[in-house]
Amino acid sequence: MGELENKIEDYKKMPIMAHVMELKNRVMFALFFYLLAATVCFFFADRILDFLLLPLHRAGLSPDFHLIFTSLPEVFLAHITLALAAGFILAFPIIASQIWIFIAPGLYKHERLALLPYFIGAPLLFLCGASLCYFAAMPIAWKFFLSYQSTAVGEIPIVAQTRVADYVGLSLHFIIIFGLIFQTPLVFMLLGRLGVVTAEFLGKNRRYAVLLALIIAAFVTPTPDIFGQLLIAVPLYLLYEISILLVRWQGTNARSEIHPTES
Repeated sequence: MGELENKIEDYKKMPIMAHVMELKNRVMFALFFYLLAATVCFFFADRILDFLLLPLHRAGLSPDFHLIFTSLPEVFLAHITLALAAGFILAFPIIASQIWIFIAPGLYKHERLALLPYFIGAPLLFLCGASLCYFAAMPIAWKFFLSYQSTAVGEIPIVAQTRVADYVGLSLHFIIIFGLIFQTPLVFMLLGRLGVVTAEFLGKNRRYAVLLALIIAAFVTPTPDIFGQLLIAVPLYLLYEISILLVRWQGTNARSEIHPTES
């Protein structure tokens, strides 16, 4: 432990230009792995697109449904978009590790312990949010949007012909929004650490959390199917309850650090 503390002290005494060069090296290292991962994903863009289309298939498509592109480079650019997104997911552990390696030596031990849950929790919560979006929200939303097709006799038919770029962009936006919404516990933990909110305050305002969860569910799944809305609203509200528990746990740990138990 003494050797580690000495290394941290030496790091803190480094001149400013040495820190700049260290930052440059970390950024270049992370960028290299990101571009490498994105390049590999580009060669599997067709399979990634097929995976992204599964919620659309589960929504119930007519046999003659097909995606279209209205400009020559559209599919190519859509593949690049998918490769960049998938590449970031693959390279995120490397990117996060480089950020941690750069900032950790400049932090005190209790600061490193305070930040570690955010580095671990953020990608896991984002993955949970993206999974809920992919397996639940997207099929429900796509089914609702496709219900506006009309092929009644005597009317001009209204048939869905979705552009590849539009579908990829909308799907990624849905996934990102859900991933960010699932960062709620970490946001409340940060606010709790800053003293902005407490577990008691959050507990007294549960009714507003229920209302907000229902509003978000109604917006994401604009369908009269109450089961579909509850499928989204219940996990969102559970995030709020998890936030209360984490803020309370964080407060208990903070008090124990200030007033340690004497043996």
